[in-house]
Amino acid sequence: MKTKYYTPISTIAGGLLAIMIFFNGLLSKYTTPFFSSLVVHGVGLFTSLLLWLRLSKTKNNKLISKKAPLWAYFGGFAGALSVVTANLAVNSKLGLAGSLSFFILGQTITSLFFDYFGLFKSNKRKLNKMDGLKFVTILLGALLVINGGV
Repeated sequence: MKTKYYTPISTIAGGLLAIMIFFNGLLSKYTTPFFSSLVVHGVGLFTSLLLWLRLSKTKNNKLISKKAPLWAYFGGFAGALSVVTANLAVNSKLGLAGSLSFFILGQTITSLFFDYFGLFKSNKRKLNKMDGLKFVTILLGALLVINGGV
């Protein structure tokens, strides 16, 4: 895939994430965060299977292209926990915008941590002043989103 598509695709994925969290939070309001997580993962599995069946007709979309390390399969564990915690946060006084703001902050902190230590065979990189500025800017933005209406 050409790199010029990464930014719009990432932006669309962020929008879909917000929609998913909104619907999951709504479902968990009427059921429980755990049941809502189960539903979203079941629907996600079904959708993934349909997409895979549709796209696997080409040579380049094999189910497994090479042997992945065992720990690579545990992304679903983090995904399940993130859905449950998102369901709890969205139904709090943070709301959807506040929750997503802090989700982005958490993603940034975790990403910087992975970059710095090179965890799970990721590329190591030294942090710089701009990384600190990114963190502070996202934190201030999250606080403005939450406290801006007060």
